[in-house]
This record gives sequence, C-alpha cells and structure tokens, in this order.
Amino acid sequence: MKATRIKAICVNALMLVVGCVIYAVGIGLFLDPNNLCPSGVSGLAIVINHWIKHFCGSSPLSTGAIIAIANVPIMTLGVWKLGWRFFVSTIIATFAASGLIDLLQSLFPPLTAEP
Repeated sequence: MKATRIKAICVNALMLVVGCVIYAVGIGLFLDPNNLCPSGVSGLAIVINHWIKHFCGSSPLSTGAIIAIANVPIMTLGVWKLGWRFFVSTIIATFAASGLIDLLQSLFPPLTAEP
C-alpha cells in the first residue's frame, strides 16, 4: 500500500513539472516576447512588465517574478478555502513555472517573431 502511495506522489510530481515546462515555454518563449497577453495572472504580469519597461526604460522584475508575486494573494485564499494540500502543490508549481519562464527567456531566443 505504501509503495503505491509513493508511486502516485512521484507521478503527480512528474506531471506537475511537465505542466510547468509546457506553461513556461508558452509564456516565456512565445507570448511574452511577442507582446501577447493571455488572461489571468500571466497576462497581468506581461502587461505590468511591459508597462514598467515602457515608462521606466527597464523593469527591475522579470515576468516570472511578477507572476510569482501576483499569485501570493491567490494562494493565501486557496489555503483558506481548499487546505494545505492544495497549497503545497500550488506553491511548487507557481515558483517552478516562474523560475522556468525566466530561465528559458535567458537561455533561448523567442520561438517566433510573427505573433
């Protein structure tokens, strides 16, 4: 029984990482460089980052960092409504995806210049 529980946790963690990589590639290498904004926190972070760059010349925060910061109040509400198990997987996914967005943007050029 215990081995199946560990296997289930490992499979869930692997799927979480795969989802974060796919999300980070989409945001970091396609949407953000081409000034395309999805809905939700990601779109808000892209708009804020480009707005700061437009008015200040450069942004002290990356898109991934803004996504992580903007998700903190949402995660707080999630813990209150959905519990700590939700929080653990959400915080791992949020910070993994945010870090991957910044890492991918620094390592690779945009996938296309034709949005």
